[in-house]
Amino acid sequence: MKLAMIACFASLGIALLALPEQAPADDAAKRAEQYQVAAGKTYNMHANDHARILGKYARATGKPVPQDVVREHTKAIRSNVAQAAQAYKKLAAAAGDSPKVAAQLAEIEKRLAQVSKKVDELETDKDAEAKVIEDATSDISADLKATHDASKVIDAALTAQLQSQDQSDEFSDRQSSDYYFTGEGHFID
Repeated sequence: MKLAMIACFASLGIALLALPEQAPADDAAKRAEQYQVAAGKTYNMHANDHARILGKYARATGKPVPQDVVREHTKAIRSNVAQAAQAYKKLAAAAGDSPKVAAQLAEIEKRLAQVSKKVDELETDKDAEAKVIEDATSDISADLKATHDASKVIDAALTAQLQSQDQSDEFSDRQSSDYYFTGEGHFID
């Protein structure tokens, strides 16, 4: 019985040693911002996929695209653009730190509004010729690509901010080659 308890405590102690250290609150906030950028880029890519597939359908048939097919893809584009816009709006606090991020967020907002306008036009044109749909989906894809590129700039800026943060806790880097050899990891009497 005592041996089992000792083994249990030993395994618990080893498990606790293996746990990663908690990141500071600022670090967690920056990582949350990076998540929002990734979510925005993902929704953006999904919207682009639907625009591309609708354009390919129009190009392949060369005839007016049935309204139910147009509606299916414009609904998906609209939904993904709305989700992307929500993700980017959550980054407004990050924009206060960096004019570069603020400029890119403004560009993204403008481009997503243009996409929404083009989707509205596609939905209202009941007998859109294949060429009209091809041109519209090409414009939508161009705006979504510009949005994706702006997202990359934001992601790079946030990553740079995260990497440049000063490590204030001298005991946090146990992987450092100096940790055990300079006394950083030990109390010195």
